[in-house]
Amino acid sequence: MPISSKEEMIEANNSELLESMQYIDTRVLIDEAYEEAMDYIPFDHWAYNLASDRYEEYIQESYSYQLRLIVRDMKDANYPISLGDMNGLNELGKELMRMGTTDARTHQLLQDCDEDAKK
Repeated sequence: MPISSKEEMIEANNSELLESMQYIDTRVLIDEAYEEAMDYIPFDHWAYNLASDRYEEYIQESYSYQLRLIVRDMKDANYPISLGDMNGLNELGKELMRMGTTDARTHQLLQDCDEDAKK
């Protein structure tokens, strides 16, 4: 694989940065104003309702993006296992995403339950 020019790398980084701004968990790490604005979201918003369909959709979108970044890097490094590409995940990638989102959601739900339920 040829080495990209400085301009190509800057363009690729800018493109990735702009895409990452579409995902809440990534954007709060990059954009201080966005992070501050998140403090004003009312508690009845879907972002605080772990059982809502929209929250589930958010988890899926966010985890898919993070996993696709890893998949892209795996492909660039000629890693011997394929999980798909930046445009989409294959069956193995989708299964890894299902496991990851289930794990993330379970950890969040456990934070809100009583001590007896955690046992």
